[in-house]
Amino acid sequence: QSTWGVLQKEMECDTEQVSSSKNNTLSNEEESLVRPHPNGLLPSGNQILRLSSNDNVKSNQNSSRSDLLGAFSVLDDNLIITILYELKAKDLAVLSSVNKAFYLFCRHEDLWRTLTLENFSGSFCPNYSSWYENYRHTVQPNAYTIKKPIKCDSFYSDLLFQPWFCSTTSLKKNWLSEGNIERCQNLSLDEFVQRFEIPNKPVIITDVVTKWKSFKKWDKQYLSSKFGDRNFSAGHFQLSLNDYFKYSENIIDDQPLYLFDPKFCETAPELIDDFEVPIYFKEDLFALLEDKRPNYRWLIIGPARSGSSFHIDPNSTCAWNGVIKGAKKWIMYPPNEVPPGVHPSRDGANVTSPISLVEWFLDFYEESKETDENSGRVEFILREGELLFVPRGWWHCAINIEETYAITQNYASQHNLSQILQFLKHKTDQISGINCDLIDKSDFYSIFVDKLRDKYPHVIEEVELKIRQKKQRLDLFGNSQNSNFTFGFGN
Repeated sequence: QSTWGVLQKEMECDTEQVSSSKNNTLSNEEESLVRPHPNGLLPSGNQILRLSSNDNVKSNQNSSRSDLLGAFSVLDDNLIITILYELKAKDLAVLSSVNKAFYLFCRHEDLWRTLTLENFSGSFCPNYSSWYENYRHTVQPNAYTIKKPIKCDSFYSDLLFQPWFCSTTSLKKNWLSEGNIERCQNLSLDEFVQRFEIPNKPVIITDVVTKWKSFKKWDKQYLSSKFGDRNFSAGHFQLSLNDYFKYSENIIDDQPLYLFDPKFCETAPELIDDFEVPIYFKEDLFALLEDKRPNYRWLIIGPARSGSSFHIDPNSTCAWNGVIKGAKKWIMYPPNEVPPGVHPSRDGANVTSPISLVEWFLDFYEESKETDENSGRVEFILREGELLFVPRGWWHCAINIEETYAITQNYASQHNLSQILQFLKHKTDQISGINCDLIDKSDFYSIFVDKLRDKYPHVIEEVELKIRQKKQRLDLFGNSQNSNFTFGFGN
């Protein structure tokens, strides 16, 4: 308590100064506006410009960093933060009172985000705009909020400034262009299969979600009154829905927690009647596995700036995503094109990309538009009442441009079954979403094939024929030696 008492006398930015960042205004003036950091912190580029014009400043700045950080000054900012991740909350609090430089490093939001979630899981105070304040008020519920920020002028750090910039910069007008995807209505099942599912091509269907009960009745007031005290999964942590709503209303964060719950129909079974699987996706062969099937449907709720960074959907499945309230900006690349700024490992098991979605848009969006005429890149806004078909193997990211509620579901149909089976057989370690207490990854492929042979023998026969034909084509051109997969199901 005495440690926090030291901090209470000096710390925290004025939340009123940053509350306007929750409003993503898109005026021309605000597009070019960089909101000042409440503590006066500046990006490193500002120091370069200042030093180039004043040699005396250069000498003063070098000595200032050395004087303030001492032995730490020889380390780059990433190493300093890496060391600070090893400290407990009270140690960070003590170190932050040494001087203004250590104060800035020790108040790095991700340090307090990590401490809050590790120490309290989803049971933290969600009422403040910073993770530091949420942590402090979880420890001391009656602690007062300090309004006057400490000014730390003439300290420069890209690492410390970037999260602030990404969490407060306005979403740019050119990011929100309508895009180049086909929209359809009154689409028959056969038309969908022939035009989109078999060619593995995305499409937006505009007359499905509007018929759901949820489209007419889901809003924050309704969901909060019916399910506010029930826990849902957000960022791998369990929060009550009311606490999640409070968090998302208040937080200023470059990586907002995203409610993405695969068990929502168990937590709130009343929601099952509020939506219906569209006719285009009724066939789901993973349903044969019953409780052993991978996670396949999710309730999605998130504030503006939250979303999913670039990824490919699990287990080589296709998916659909229906927006009930709000809107999402999507960017998609076909399987043979990797988005700029995204670096998958050779086997596809791991992906390196910018930490936040806004950071990717700032750094790579313009580059992503400079594609050749043969590129299959697609971008668009998925709006309220619309449903997106996400084909197998497509890279995609989605960022909420306002508070958004959606439902998404992955499925396995006979039209992408051969790819799913190849994935399950040859990339066993990458199978995701299964309960390993019920089924082992190494057994998943054989159990699924046995179920298919028993229930749909004709489907297996058709898939085996396709695989044999593909192998013959590869043999004909002498490429079978270089194939990543061994075709056939084995015994």
